[in-house]
Amino acid sequence: MNLNKKNKDNERFKFERPGLDFPLYKDNIPLKKWIVAILVIIGVFVTTFIPINLFIIRGPLVCLIPLLGYGYLSNFNYKKLLAKFQKKDVLVIIILYIAYLGYGAIMNMIFLKLGVVHLDTNLTNQNITSPLYFCIYLIQLLGEELFRTLTFLFVLTMVYKYLSRKIAIIIGLFVSSIIFGLLHYEAYGSLLQIILIQGLGISFLTLGYIKTKNIAVSYIIHFIVDTMGFISVFMTHHSAHTLINHTISLLMALL
Repeated sequence: MNLNKKNKDNERFKFERPGLDFPLYKDNIPLKKWIVAILVIIGVFVTTFIPINLFIIRGPLVCLIPLLGYGYLSNFNYKKLLAKFQKKDVLVIIILYIAYLGYGAIMNMIFLKLGVVHLDTNLTNQNITSPLYFCIYLIQLLGEELFRTLTFLFVLTMVYKYLSRKIAIIIGLFVSSIIFGLLHYEAYGSLLQIILIQGLGISFLTLGYIKTKNIAVSYIIHFIVDTMGFISVFMTHHSAHTLINHTISLLMALL
Protein backbone atom coordinates (compact mmCIF):
# COMPACT_ATOMS: atom_id res chain seq x y z
CA MET A 1 0.00 0.00 0.00
CA ASN A 2 1.22 3.48 -0.83
CA LEU A 3 2.61 5.11 2.34
CA ASN A 4 0.82 8.40 1.69
CA LYS A 5 -2.45 6.54 1.19
CA LYS A 6 -1.88 4.60 4.40
CA ASN A 7 -1.31 7.83 6.33
CA LYS A 8 -4.51 9.26 4.86
CA ASP A 9 -6.47 6.21 5.98
CA ASN A 10 -5.12 6.54 9.53
CA GLU A 11 -6.29 10.12 9.85
CA ARG A 12 -9.28 9.82 12.10
CA PHE A 13 -10.73 12.34 14.53
CA LYS A 14 -10.55 11.21 18.15
CA PHE A 15 -14.30 11.61 18.58
CA GLU A 16 -15.06 9.08 15.81
CA ARG A 17 -16.19 5.66 16.95
CA PRO A 18 -13.39 3.08 16.48
CA GLY A 19 -13.82 0.38 13.86
CA LEU A 20 -16.40 2.27 11.79
CA ASP A 21 -16.00 4.23 8.58
CA PHE A 22 -18.08 6.01 5.97
CA PRO A 23 -19.50 4.15 2.97
CA LEU A 24 -18.75 4.85 -0.69
CA TYR A 25 -15.72 7.15 -0.51
CA LYS A 26 -13.15 4.31 -0.79
CA ASP A 27 -15.16 2.17 -3.21
CA ASN A 28 -13.63 3.53 -6.43
CA ILE A 29 -17.06 4.42 -7.77
CA PRO A 30 -16.75 5.81 -11.32
CA LEU A 31 -17.16 9.57 -11.59
CA LYS A 32 -20.00 9.10 -14.08
CA LYS A 33 -21.87 7.28 -11.32
CA TRP A 34 -21.30 10.17 -8.94
CA ILE A 35 -23.08 12.37 -11.46
CA VAL A 36 -26.19 10.73 -10.01
CA ALA A 37 -25.38 12.40 -6.68
CA ILE A 38 -25.26 15.77 -8.43
CA LEU A 39 -28.60 15.03 -10.10
CA VAL A 40 -30.04 14.09 -6.70
CA ILE A 41 -28.94 17.43 -5.24
CA ILE A 42 -30.53 19.25 -8.17
CA GLY A 43 -33.65 17.08 -7.98
CA VAL A 44 -34.24 17.79 -4.29
CA PHE A 45 -33.81 21.53 -4.92
CA VAL A 46 -36.45 21.28 -7.65
CA THR A 47 -38.92 19.88 -5.10
CA THR A 48 -38.69 23.15 -3.14
CA PHE A 49 -40.66 24.77 -5.97
CA ILE A 50 -43.60 22.46 -5.22
CA PRO A 51 -46.12 24.52 -3.18
CA ILE A 52 -46.04 23.65 0.52
CA ASN A 53 -49.79 22.95 0.44
CA LEU A 54 -48.93 19.97 -1.80
CA PHE A 55 -46.86 18.45 1.02
CA ILE A 56 -48.40 15.04 0.33
CA ILE A 57 -46.38 15.06 -2.93
CA ARG A 58 -43.42 17.15 -1.85
CA GLY A 59 -42.51 15.18 1.29
CA PRO A 60 -42.29 11.71 -0.32
CA LEU A 61 -40.33 13.12 -3.29
CA VAL A 62 -37.75 14.69 -0.97
CA CYS A 63 -37.25 11.21 0.49
CA LEU A 64 -37.51 9.10 -2.67
CA ILE A 65 -34.95 11.03 -4.74
CA PRO A 66 -31.93 10.68 -2.37
CA LEU A 67 -33.08 7.19 -1.31
CA LEU A 68 -32.82 5.91 -4.88
CA GLY A 69 -29.68 7.95 -5.53
CA TYR A 70 -27.80 6.44 -2.61
CA GLY A 71 -29.19 3.02 -3.49
CA TYR A 72 -27.79 3.30 -7.01
CA LEU A 73 -24.33 4.26 -5.72
CA SER A 74 -24.22 1.56 -3.02
CA ASN A 75 -25.91 -1.27 -4.95
CA PHE A 76 -28.87 -0.68 -2.63
CA ASN A 77 -26.89 -1.58 0.48
CA TYR A 78 -28.46 0.74 3.03
CA LYS A 79 -26.97 -1.10 6.02
CA LYS A 80 -23.74 0.89 5.65
CA LEU A 81 -25.66 4.00 6.68
CA LEU A 82 -26.88 2.34 9.85
CA ALA A 83 -24.14 1.32 12.24
CA LYS A 84 -25.40 -0.50 15.35
CA PHE A 85 -27.18 1.86 17.72
CA GLN A 86 -25.43 1.96 21.09
CA LYS A 87 -26.47 3.23 24.51
CA LYS A 88 -23.81 5.93 24.21
CA ASP A 89 -25.68 7.30 21.20
CA VAL A 90 -28.39 8.62 23.52
CA LEU A 91 -25.80 10.84 25.18
CA VAL A 92 -24.51 11.91 21.76
CA ILE A 93 -28.04 12.94 20.77
CA ILE A 94 -28.55 14.94 23.98
CA ILE A 95 -25.17 16.71 23.79
CA LEU A 96 -25.52 17.66 20.12
CA TYR A 97 -29.11 18.84 20.61
CA ILE A 98 -28.01 21.07 23.50
CA ALA A 99 -25.09 22.33 21.41
CA TYR A 100 -27.52 23.12 18.56
CA LEU A 101 -29.78 25.02 20.98
CA GLY A 102 -26.84 27.01 22.33
CA TYR A 103 -25.60 27.88 18.86
CA GLY A 104 -29.14 28.77 17.74
CA ALA A 105 -29.67 31.01 20.80
CA ILE A 106 -26.47 32.93 20.08
CA MET A 107 -27.36 33.34 16.39
CA ASN A 108 -30.90 34.45 17.26
CA MET A 109 -29.58 37.12 19.62
CA ILE A 110 -27.26 38.39 16.89
CA PHE A 111 -30.06 38.47 14.33
CA LEU A 112 -32.39 40.25 16.77
CA LYS A 113 -29.71 42.90 17.28
CA LEU A 114 -29.55 43.24 13.50
CA GLY A 115 -33.35 43.44 13.27
CA VAL A 116 -33.68 40.18 11.36
CA VAL A 117 -36.69 38.04 12.35
CA HIS A 118 -35.94 34.32 12.55
CA LEU A 119 -39.16 32.75 11.28
CA ASP A 120 -39.96 29.71 9.19
CA THR A 121 -43.22 30.45 7.40
CA ASN A 122 -43.73 26.74 6.81
CA LEU A 123 -44.04 26.20 10.55
CA THR A 124 -46.88 28.69 10.81
CA ASN A 125 -48.75 27.26 7.83
CA GLN A 126 -48.75 23.56 8.76
CA ASN A 127 -50.30 21.51 11.53
CA ILE A 128 -48.04 18.72 12.71
CA THR A 129 -50.89 17.36 14.86
CA SER A 130 -52.67 16.22 11.69
CA PRO A 131 -52.00 12.44 11.36
CA LEU A 132 -51.44 12.71 7.59
CA TYR A 133 -49.09 15.66 7.89
CA PHE A 134 -47.20 14.00 10.75
CA CYS A 135 -46.54 10.87 8.65
CA ILE A 136 -45.40 12.93 5.66
CA TYR A 137 -43.29 15.01 8.05
CA LEU A 138 -41.45 11.88 9.25
CA ILE A 139 -40.86 10.78 5.65
CA GLN A 140 -39.55 14.19 4.59
CA LEU A 141 -37.20 14.33 7.59
CA LEU A 142 -35.69 11.02 6.47
CA GLY A 143 -35.31 12.43 2.96
CA GLU A 144 -33.53 15.51 4.28
CA GLU A 145 -31.12 13.33 6.26
CA LEU A 146 -30.42 11.15 3.21
CA PHE A 147 -29.94 14.27 1.08
CA ARG A 148 -27.48 15.89 3.47
CA THR A 149 -25.59 12.65 4.10
CA LEU A 150 -25.31 11.87 0.39
CA THR A 151 -24.06 15.41 -0.25
CA PHE A 152 -21.50 14.96 2.54
CA LEU A 153 -20.33 11.62 1.12
CA PHE A 154 -20.05 13.09 -2.38
CA VAL A 155 -17.86 15.98 -1.23
CA LEU A 156 -15.87 13.65 1.06
CA THR A 157 -15.14 11.34 -1.88
CA MET A 158 -14.10 14.12 -4.26
CA VAL A 159 -11.84 15.90 -1.74
CA TYR A 160 -10.32 12.65 -0.40
CA LYS A 161 -8.84 11.99 -3.83
CA TYR A 162 -6.47 14.92 -3.29
CA LEU A 163 -6.37 15.77 0.42
CA SER A 164 -6.33 14.00 3.79
CA ARG A 165 -9.34 12.29 5.29
CA LYS A 166 -9.67 14.86 8.08
CA ILE A 167 -9.67 17.79 5.68
CA ALA A 168 -12.11 15.95 3.42
CA ILE A 169 -14.47 15.45 6.38
CA ILE A 170 -14.27 19.12 7.42
CA ILE A 171 -14.91 20.36 3.88
CA GLY A 172 -17.70 17.80 3.41
CA LEU A 173 -19.32 18.90 6.67
CA PHE A 174 -19.14 22.58 5.75
CA VAL A 175 -20.30 22.24 2.13
CA SER A 176 -23.14 19.80 2.86
CA SER A 177 -24.38 22.07 5.67
CA ILE A 178 -24.40 25.16 3.41
CA ILE A 179 -26.17 23.29 0.60
CA PHE A 180 -28.73 21.98 3.09
CA GLY A 181 -29.27 25.52 4.38
CA LEU A 182 -29.91 26.78 0.84
CA LEU A 183 -32.64 24.16 0.59
CA HIS A 184 -34.57 26.28 3.12
CA TYR A 185 -34.28 29.59 1.26
CA GLU A 186 -37.99 29.53 0.37
CA ALA A 187 -38.98 29.39 4.05
CA TYR A 188 -36.64 32.10 5.37
CA GLY A 189 -35.62 34.28 2.43
CA SER A 190 -32.50 35.65 4.13
CA LEU A 191 -29.30 34.22 2.65
CA LEU A 192 -27.20 35.12 5.70
CA GLN A 193 -29.77 33.55 8.00
CA ILE A 194 -30.04 30.25 6.15
CA ILE A 195 -26.25 29.95 5.95
CA LEU A 196 -25.59 30.68 9.62
CA ILE A 197 -28.64 29.01 11.22
CA GLN A 198 -30.18 26.46 8.85
CA GLY A 199 -26.76 25.82 7.28
CA LEU A 200 -23.98 25.82 9.86
CA GLY A 201 -26.45 25.08 12.64
CA ILE A 202 -27.40 21.81 11.00
CA SER A 203 -23.73 20.73 11.12
CA PHE A 204 -24.39 19.55 14.69
CA LEU A 205 -26.72 16.91 13.22
CA THR A 206 -24.13 15.82 10.68
CA LEU A 207 -21.57 15.53 13.47
CA GLY A 208 -23.85 12.93 15.01
CA TYR A 209 -23.56 10.87 11.84
CA ILE A 210 -19.80 11.46 11.54
CA LYS A 211 -19.24 10.20 15.08
CA THR A 212 -21.54 7.17 15.01
CA LYS A 213 -21.77 6.38 11.26
CA ASN A 214 -25.48 5.90 11.96
CA ILE A 215 -27.94 8.12 10.10
CA ALA A 216 -30.59 7.24 12.70
CA VAL A 217 -28.70 9.38 15.24
CA SER A 218 -28.79 12.52 13.08
CA TYR A 219 -32.41 11.72 12.16
CA ILE A 220 -33.45 11.64 15.83
CA ILE A 221 -31.71 14.95 16.53
CA HIS A 222 -33.35 16.45 13.45
CA PHE A 223 -36.76 15.19 14.60
CA ILE A 224 -36.30 16.73 18.06
CA VAL A 225 -35.09 20.06 16.63
CA ASP A 226 -37.95 20.43 14.13
CA THR A 227 -40.64 19.08 16.45
CA MET A 228 -39.68 21.46 19.24
CA GLY A 229 -39.78 24.24 16.65
CA PHE A 230 -43.32 23.24 15.67
CA ILE A 231 -44.38 23.10 19.31
CA SER A 232 -42.85 26.51 20.01
CA VAL A 233 -44.76 28.11 17.12
CA PHE A 234 -47.95 26.22 18.02
CA MET A 235 -47.77 27.47 21.62
CA THR A 236 -47.62 31.09 20.46
CA HIS A 237 -51.11 30.67 19.00
CA HIS A 238 -52.71 28.06 21.30
CA SER A 239 -52.83 27.05 24.94
CA ALA A 240 -50.95 24.11 26.47
CA HIS A 241 -54.33 22.39 26.96
CA THR A 242 -55.00 22.61 23.21
CA LEU A 243 -51.56 21.16 22.46
CA ILE A 244 -52.17 18.23 24.81
CA ASN A 245 -55.57 17.53 23.23
CA HIS A 246 -54.09 17.64 19.72
CA THR A 247 -51.24 15.35 20.77
CA ILE A 248 -53.64 12.81 22.30
CA SER A 249 -55.80 12.90 19.15
CA LEU A 250 -52.71 12.37 16.99
CA LEU A 251 -51.53 9.40 19.04
CA MET A 252 -54.98 7.81 18.99
CA ALA A 253 -55.19 8.28 15.21
CA LEU A 254 -51.75 6.72 14.68
CA LEU A 255 -52.49 3.80 16.99
